[in-house]
Amino acid sequence: MQCAPGEVCCYHESDPALDHCGAKGGCGASYLEFSCNSGDDCPAQICCAMIDGLGFVTGIACAASCNGDNRVMCDQGADCSDNTCDPFTDSYPNYGWCL
Repeated sequence: MQCAPGEVCCYHESDPALDHCGAKGGCGASYLEFSCNSGDDCPAQICCAMIDGLGFVTGIACAASCNGDNRVMCDQGADCSDNTCDPFTDSYPNYGWCL
């Protein structure tokens, strides 16, 4: 799913047919909010996937840093310190993170 600049991608936790684009903070319950897919979307910040204690993505947003179990997002290997950008599963095309 590609959303317009200024919008976020709202991915439903269990029904991909309900995925949609929306305003930041407006996805609603049962949705994961993805506001970036690489550092190109985050001037002077990092695009970071927030990971919960079970290893699941809870959202993706621009942040000053990407610490702990959280993961830096990427478009290509050159975006990563080890040149390895691992694409997400088919559920989230156009997203990948640095290993």
